[in-house]
Amino acid sequence: MSVKYDLGAVPSVSPVTNGVAAFDPVTLKIAVEQVAEVGIPMRARPELDASCPAKLAELADISVVCDGGLFRSATVKIDTGHMTWDGDITPVRDSLQDYCGREIEAVYLSCHPLIEVDGRPLTRVRMLTPAGHPVWVWFTELATEAEQVDGWELLELAQASMKAWEAEDPIEHSTVVTVPVLDMEYEALVDGVEGGGLVTQRFRASMDETGAHVVAETMICLGLPVEFTPPPRYDFGAQGPVCLWFSEDGADLPFSVIYTSSEAWQDVDPDDF
Repeated sequence: MSVKYDLGAVPSVSPVTNGVAAFDPVTLKIAVEQVAEVGIPMRARPELDASCPAKLAELADISVVCDGGLFRSATVKIDTGHMTWDGDITPVRDSLQDYCGREIEAVYLSCHPLIEVDGRPLTRVRMLTPAGHPVWVWFTELATEAEQVDGWELLELAQASMKAWEAEDPIEHSTVVTVPVLDMEYEALVDGVEGGGLVTQRFRASMDETGAHVVAETMICLGLPVEFTPPPRYDFGAQGPVCLWFSEDGADLPFSVIYTSSEAWQDVDPDDF
């Protein structure tokens, strides 16, 4: 049975907890498709009817549980492993003053293209998975903090940003970029899918000068379960909250769109890598 991507614009509003909220369309899409394969009629918002980042999707660990022929749950988890910054980048530990006036730990990522989209600064930085496959980590800065976010609006922001990037000539814009060090966990219910029961997403993500590690999981179940003149510099997080996500060239869906605010920016636990 195939998924019908015809569900109306049902919001998926989740609280910002400890400065974090997140939404992952990739594991969500895979989970919905797995439930449909066992014969459960599934409907989802049309935004999911798009291509996934192939190499990240290959990492999906899929578990479908049926009991006595009845569907119980489908779980899809993507663990990126320790992704490293591209070899042409030499990141170092730095610091910046965030928009709340706090001095926070940061990663200096040297020069990268930077553009503005609807007044928001936007950049991307190349990373490599443990297998050597390239992915992009994107950073954009928001104007204000939020107490809650709509996951589908995060997806729209990420996709619109990537489309605007392709329409620009960002090679002409070279800026020194720093980003906050990040160590976060998050869990929330997801709306915008019908047919298999309640949908929960869980995240763990960390990022510092050594690289990044993201674990995203979606569960559908019947119950709760980035003469010489120095370039300009842009400190993501100095003016407002930072939204980040990961992507692959040629894929429509971003992986793990993560909203972060000042409260979330902290040093990384070495065990997270």
